[in-house]
This record gives sequence, structure tokens and C-alpha cells, in this order.
Amino acid sequence: IHGTERFGIVVAQNSFATILSNTINNNGVNPDLPARAGIAVSDNSSAYLGILTLADTVAQGNTIQNNPTGVIVSHSSTAQIIGNVISNNTDDGIMVIRGSQADVSDNTIDDNGQNGIFVSQGSGVNLGNDAGNTIFDIPNSGTNGARGLSCSIGGYADGVIGTLRGTHGRYVFSKGCFNSVKLK
Repeated sequence: IHGTERFGIVVAQNSFATILSNTINNNGVNPDLPARAGIAVSDNSSAYLGILTLADTVAQGNTIQNNPTGVIVSHSSTAQIIGNVISNNTDDGIMVIRGSQADVSDNTIDDNGQNGIFVSQGSGVNLGNDAGNTIFDIPNSGTNGARGLSCSIGGYADGVIGTLRGTHGRYVFSKGCFNSVKLK
């Protein structure tokens, strides 16, 4: 999925999608359009990115690269983002905003221009755990332009940050964000 004006894939308006084994790159080529990304999950929708079911033991990840933002989850939506390569996006690798929630584990989130994961506006992310060894427990990895994880405006993050980092540190939580992140 390559070269679209705004989004490579859109899951919107109370929809559900399973997105497996795709290469989603060089989308959002029209700089005059706002909120451009490889994948957008919006408007009370949900998506599985890299898994078919919650019982999966092996991810079938996507490669999401060279977009303005890799993945946006917004407007009361949810996503399971498991086992993907999210790299070389101009801005954030994953953005979770506007009352949304994402489970994010076993991804390589690397070389994105800003943060690996950005969470804000009453939204939250659950990262890999410090116990267990399933694809849902494995922490994320990678180095990004700003931070591995950035939280603002009433967001939260829970779980293990793993080796996810940025050139300005592993994470930052501004006032009003709930920090339950562990370094292990």
C-alpha cells in the first residue's frame, strides 16, 4: 500500500479490521492534508495490526514506514498493535489520542522522526509485561528522534518500556499523565 494522498489504510466509523502482513509505505504524500498516516483507526473503531486473534502465538506483522505518522488511533478507538515494524516515519511511530486505547507489544519502533509512541488527550497505551513470554508480553524496541514514549494531557502508559528509547531519553510524562512504566 503505497503513495496515497492521506492514509494508506483507514478503519473508521464503528468499523473493525484485521491488518496482517502488509507493507504500508510512502503514504500521506499531500502535505496540505492534516493527520496523514500509514494506518488510521478512528471514530469508535478497532483494529488488530499484526494479529488475527487474541489467541495468536505468532505475529503476522506489517511493515509501516516512510509515512508522516506510522499509526494513528483516535476518537474513542482501540487497537492491538503487535509484532510490526514501524520505522522511518517523519513524525511519531504510533500516536494514540482523543480518548483512545492501544495495546502495543513486540514491535520494532525505530528511527521515527519524533516519538516512538505518543499518547495524549485522555488516551492510554498498555505495553508489554514484565512477566510471560507471549507476543503480548514482549516489550517494544527501537531508537527514535525524540523519545521512546511521550505522554501529555491526561494520558497514561502501563507496562515495560523495554529498549524503546529516543535520542532525548526513554520517556517523558508531562503533568497530568499517569506513569506506570517499568524499565525492565
